[in-house]
Amino acid sequence: MKTLEKADFVKIFTPVSPSIRQDVKTKKNVLWDEWLRFYFRYVESNKKIIEMNTTPGLFNKVAGKSLDIFLGLSFEQLCMRNLPALLDGIGCDMHQILNFGPFFRQRGRGKNKEEGLQIDILLHRKGQILTLFECKYSTKPIGTTVISEVGRKIRFLKAPRNFTVERILITGSGITPGLQKNDYFHQILGVEDLFKLSY
Repeated sequence: MKTLEKADFVKIFTPVSPSIRQDVKTKKNVLWDEWLRFYFRYVESNKKIIEMNTTPGLFNKVAGKSLDIFLGLSFEQLCMRNLPALLDGIGCDMHQILNFGPFFRQRGRGKNKEEGLQIDILLHRKGQILTLFECKYSTKPIGTTVISEVGRKIRFLKAPRNFTVERILITGSGITPGLQKNDYFHQILGVEDLFKLSY
């Protein structure tokens, strides 16, 4: 696994903790190479029918609705890969960061009924600040429903009372006028911000 990680085929994440202390027991192995993710998701299990097929449209039939989920996860990874540009976009210097990465907590079992939770990117910054990045891929502009989604995540995150939680939205499809007027997010970044650096 370490060899795959060094080759950038796999990333091993531990959830970012809202405190300095880190839960190193929970780990998530993520296939990090874009082509391999696409291959194992759509090609490997369909190789025989791909080889036999002679008419267009097979991919859409094979992928179906799962393509939206795949593209959403791919967009999250694109954001993570371009984190320096995102930091630049929100005016955050590297030296302010104590920890970063995804935050995830499995649903509780037995008597522990704690809700499962996943945050795309969470920064733990100096000054007792948590910066939550919500990475939204869609073919349509993002509307106000994202507010309740992010609000739920913040509630279940259970950040210490003395922490400030900043909310950042990243979208590749723009936002609706309603969301623009709402002023819920501290900043909203577009896909073009993933590739901008001021230095």
